[in-house]
Amino acid sequence: MVQTPWWQRVIAIALLPVLLPVAAIAGLFSKPTKRTIDEVESYLSNFIEIRGQPFGWDDFTSVDIDDPELDAIRTRAANIKLPVDLEGEAELRQLLTDTQRLQEERRS
Repeated sequence: MVQTPWWQRVIAIALLPVLLPVAAIAGLFSKPTKRTIDEVESYLSNFIEIRGQPFGWDDFTSVDIDDPELDAIRTRAANIKLPVDLEGEAELRQLLTDTQRLQEERRS
């Protein structure tokens, strides 16, 4: 059994009060957020039409959604290269269509 030297344990303990808040801020302990289909649709359409909040797109793409189908749409959107080219815009429009289709399926 390999033992960690005492000085490494001391450093680890000393850094713990600094690293835990940083990890919390970085979202390592965060839970997925609740988003509605309407919210996802709004994020997508606002981004396509260059509307919305300055950091809205980052808020949307960087936080997991608790609904697996909506999170799959979010993940696909997050993987589109920025700045968006014609191919990326087509993918965003497809994601918007997929979101609208999902909303219709859930209504029926």
